[in-house]
Amino acid sequence: MNYSIILAGIMFSVVIGLLNSVIMKLTNKIDYDTKTNKSFLQPPGWIFGVMWTFIYFLYGMYGYSIYKSNNSFKIPIMILYVVNLIMNLSWSPLVFGYKKYIMGVYVIWMIIYSLIAMMVMTKNTTSTLYLVPYISWLILAMQLNIDIAKNNTLSTFQ
Repeated sequence: MNYSIILAGIMFSVVIGLLNSVIMKLTNKIDYDTKTNKSFLQPPGWIFGVMWTFIYFLYGMYGYSIYKSNNSFKIPIMILYVVNLIMNLSWSPLVFGYKKYIMGVYVIWMIIYSLIAMMVMTKNTTSTLYLVPYISWLILAMQLNIDIAKNNTLSTFQ
């Protein structure tokens, strides 16, 4: 078994988790938690930490597996990988800080499509499967984001 891919996944999830924590602290998430009309599908808050840790772990494993591969699409995949991560990290300040709920939906949509493009270019089935929980979680996130946009004032639909 290749333990370096597991170690890369763990390191990636820890670093991104810490970075996301800093971003969340810089945004006004408390205001979001107390003043936003959320979806009836909204899971308990602790689920998000568990899921994102798992997703970032698998995303780190995916990135490392592509980096070590001989895939002819390696460079475009890695570019999409970084762009996807930037879009993912931009979602929190956009939605929690600036309350741009509709833009948050578009960001999730772009993340999903970038993941699909990465999956199509990936030749290794195991590597592709690392992204399935991420896409699945994003589908729920998109529905939650759409509900938040519908449940809150029109002034936030900018």
